[in-house]
Amino acid sequence: MTVQNQRKITDYLFIFLVLSIDPVIGAIAAGNAVVLKPSEIAPATSSMFAKLLPEYVDSTCIKVVEGGVEETTALLEQRWDKIFYTGQALNNCKLSGC
Repeated sequence: MTVQNQRKITDYLFIFLVLSIDPVIGAIAAGNAVVLKPSEIAPATSSMFAKLLPEYVDSTCIKVVEGGVEETTALLEQRWDKIFYTGQALNNCKLSGC
C-alpha cells in the first residue's frame, strides 16, 4: 500500500470516527437523544450509518436522517437544544443567523 493510499484511508477514518461518531458517543453517554444527518456528498457512508447505527444502538436514543438540502432544511426548522455542525462556514452562518 502506498503512502498516498494510506493517507486516504486515514483521512476517511478521521472523518468517520472523529467528526461523526465521537460527538454521537459523547451525547448519548451524557443521556441525550441524537439525530444524525450524514452528508449527502458521501452517500455510501450515510447509508452505512442509517443501516448499522439502529442495528447496534437503541433506536430511542439515535435516529439517522438521510437526504439532501430539503431534509436538512426540514430538520433545521425543528427546535433543538444543541446543533453540532462540521461543514462549510457558509452553511454555518445560515445555522447561526450571521
